[in-house]
Amino acid sequence: MLKELPNLLPSTSMTGTNTQIRCFGHIPNLAVKAILSIFDSPTNKTDNGNDEVLKNLEDAFEESNDELDSASGDEDIDMAEVGEDEEAEYDENDDTSSRAAADAAEIEELGQNLEEVKALSTDDKKAGYITITKLRKLGKMFRNNDILQNELVQCCKTDNIEPKKMIRAVDTRWNTMLDVIDRALYLRLPLDRLLSMGKYTRKGKGKKMLVHLKLSSDEWDLLVEIRPILKWFKIATQHFSKSNRPLLAEVIPYIDSITKKLEDVIGDYSKSPIVRAAAAKGYAIMNKYYGKTDYSIMYRMCMSTFFHLL
Repeated sequence: MLKELPNLLPSTSMTGTNTQIRCFGHIPNLAVKAILSIFDSPTNKTDNGNDEVLKNLEDAFEESNDELDSASGDEDIDMAEVGEDEEAEYDENDDTSSRAAADAAEIEELGQNLEEVKALSTDDKKAGYITITKLRKLGKMFRNNDILQNELVQCCKTDNIEPKKMIRAVDTRWNTMLDVIDRALYLRLPLDRLLSMGKYTRKGKGKKMLVHLKLSSDEWDLLVEIRPILKWFKIATQHFSKSNRPLLAEVIPYIDSITKKLEDVIGDYSKSPIVRAAAAKGYAIMNKYYGKTDYSIMYRMCMSTFFHLL
C-alpha cells in the first residue's frame, strides 16, 4: 500500500474530493433526524375525526403548567431513592439554524419518493405523531413538576420497581429520544397507574385532566418497535465518538451493518407502516453517504489495510 501512495495522492496538495473524509458522526445523527421526522405533525389534522384527539392532547399539556392540587402530595422527593442517573444537560441551541435548515431540506428531498413514506395513510401519520408527542410532553411535564415526580416515585414503589425519574428529549440531541423511550418503557406500569388516578381523569376543582397523555397499548407497541432502530444509531455514534484510535476503516463496515438491519425492518410487513417508513428514511440517508465514500481514496486505502490485517 505504501508503494502505491505516491501514485494515488495528488502531487501538489492533499486537499480535494479524492482525499475528503466526511464526519461520520454527523451521518447517524442526520439519519436519526430523518427517522424521527416521520413522526412530525401531519399537515392536515382535521381528517377522519382525529382532530379532537389532538386538541385534547394540547389541552392536557397546557393545563400541566398550572399548579396541581396540593392534596396530591406535599412530600419532598428523596432523590437518593430515584437513583444516580441524573438527566444529562445539553445545550439546546447548539444546532445552528443554517445546519438545521440544510438537514431538513436534505431529509425532505430524500424522503419524497420513498414508497414506504408515500404509502402511509393519514391515520398512520397521526398515530405516530400522537405517540411521540405524548412522550415528549410527558418528559417536559414531569421535569417541571416536583409533585408529579414524587407521585411517580410512589407509583414505582407500589409496582415494586426501582424509582426513576421521567426524562425529556432534547430537540437538538436526536439520540436523547432513545433515552426517553427506554425510560418510559421502564416506567410503563407506574406511568399508567399515575395517569389513571381519578384526579387526573376528570376536570374540576383541584383536578387536572392528564389522562389524554396516557399511552394506549398500540402506542406502547410502537415505541417497542422504534426503539431498536434508534439504538443501532446511538451505538454507532458512541463508538465513533471515542478518541485516540483510528476509525476510518470501520466506517464502511458499520454502514453495511446498519443498512442491512434497516433493510430487514423495511421488508418486515409485521411492523407498523410508520416504523417501516421511518426505517426507509434512515436507509436513504445512510445509502446516500455510503455512495460518497467511493469518491475518496482514503476509504479504499484504509479498507485495504483493514482486510489485510484480518
